[in-house]
Amino acid sequence: MDETLPWFRSLPADQRSWITLVAQAGVAALTEWLRRPDEDPLEATGLVFGAAPRYLARAVTLQQVVAMVKVTVEVVEEQVPWIAAAGEERALKEAVLVFSREVAFAAAQVYARVAETRGAWDARLQALLVDTLLLRAATRAPTCSTAGPPRSAGRTSRRSRSRSAVRPRPTPTRSWTR
Repeated sequence: MDETLPWFRSLPADQRSWITLVAQAGVAALTEWLRRPDEDPLEATGLVFGAAPRYLARAVTLQQVVAMVKVTVEVVEEQVPWIAAAGEERALKEAVLVFSREVAFAAAQVYARVAETRGAWDARLQALLVDTLLLRAATRAPTCSTAGPPRSAGRTSRRSRSRSAVRPRPTPTRSWTR
C-alpha cells in the first residue's frame, strides 16, 4: 500500500498500523472462508473491520478504504498461481472476487453506520441549540401581565432630563374662607 497509495505514507504511524492489521484480518478471514466454503462470506467479512478502532472510520475516507481493498485484492490475485492447487486457479480467483465484494459491502456498512450516528448526533445538537435559543428568547422577552409596562418604558436618559426644564407644580390657589 505504501508504494501504490501515496496518501497512505502521509498517515500517522498508528493509523497505518491499524490499516495493515485490518488488511491482514481480511486475508485471514479469506483463508478461513476458503476452508469452509459452505459458510456465508458475509459472516467472515464481519471480522475484517471488527479489529479497527472507531476513530479510524473518521480518519480514513470510504474512497480510501475502497482503494485499499482494491490493492489488497490485486496483491492476493497476483499470488493465486502460487497458492492455488493445479487447475484451481480460476476457482480461487472467483472466490477472491466474491469475498472482496463482501468486504466492500462490509466497509460500506461501517461507513453508513458512522454517517447515521453522525447524523443522529448532529440532529441532537441542532435540537439542543434550538431549545437553548428558544429558552433564552423566552427569558428575555417581555411577558404580558397587568404589572404595567417594562421598566425602561417612559424613562429618559440623564442627558435628556438635564436639558428639559424642570418646572415646579403649581399649587392650587383656593381660598378656604368661611
